Amino acid sequence: MNDERRNLLNVGAEYENRYREEGVQETSDAANTSQLININSSVRQILGTVLTLTINNSSQWKQCQQIGSGAFGKVYLCKSLDTGKKMAMKCFHTDFVAVDVYKSAIKELAQFQSEMKCYKALKHDRIVQYYGSKITEETNAISITIFMEYMEMGSIHGRLKSRGAFTEREVCKYSKQILEGLVYIHGKDFIHRDIKGANILLDNARNCKLADFGTSKKLETIRSHSNCTSFLGTANWMSPELIKCDSYGRSTDIWSLGCTVIEMVTAKPPWDELESGFQILFKVGGGNLPKFPTDITENCNDFLRRCFHSEPKDRLTAANLLEHNFIKDVG
Repeated sequence: MNDERRNLLNVGAEYENRYREEGVQETSDAANTSQLININSSVRQILGTVLTLTINNSSQWKQCQQIGSGAFGKVYLCKSLDTGKKMAMKCFHTDFVAVDVYKSAIKELAQFQSEMKCYKALKHDRIVQYYGSKITEETNAISITIFMEYMEMGSIHGRLKSRGAFTEREVCKYSKQILEGLVYIHGKDFIHRDIKGANILLDNARNCKLADFGTSKKLETIRSHSNCTSFLGTANWMSPELIKCDSYGRSTDIWSLGCTVIEMVTAKPPWDELESGFQILFKVGGGNLPKFPTDITENCNDFLRRCFHSEPKDRLTAANLLEHNFIKDVG
């Protein structure tokens, strides 16, 4: 058995034991309406006091309700008691940390905090604004809270789930906006690593912004150091180089963009015809491309072909794709 096949088998076996869903799912929890945040307590005990943290010139924030949950924890809507401005608060809590790996987890946390400071400095119309983060070390456990811009219209994934596939004109619009975000972060030497509908959020005007870049992968690493079940981003959107654990660069986001275009056109993830993530790993790792929708224009078809090359160097850059006729169709 060659090394590449052995690597895919190891990744595939691990994937079969992981959660199949990732990202925020819409939920309702009216019972949380009266709860107040105490960021200095455990995320599991965030009752009783008002959060005192200066964000957007407001120092006091009230937790209003739970608005989502995912593989790494829960998301809450918060409201400034000073200005009435809304903010999202994502809470993550590890399982108990074994003593012998605690130091490794702490090192990852230090890198996580450093990265969050960098994300906070990113300011662009196509990027969800990060306001800050808080880490609380408890007895054999770690709590992480991330404060970010609240996007009232939810995610592209949620919108596809509620109303079905987008028109090609809508796909053009959102693809262009995603590319504008990618051009910006790639220019800042950031790689998203997890482009998919669940991580693309919509504002009141239904314009999209990129969210959760890097944070899911870093939480995955922290969780693995914490003796928790490791978690891998959903394989449907993953590039060959990520699946094979090869070195990767900006072009990994281009492959995932192509997958997201298929998702928007069909309201289904690519490789949806396969029964398991294990099969997807072998297909993508073996150099196969996802099936293209049959009812798309030639411009859309060509755009997808430019995104899907097994060799990362053969994919167009985000800046190049902005000049593609498919994107110019937006007008």
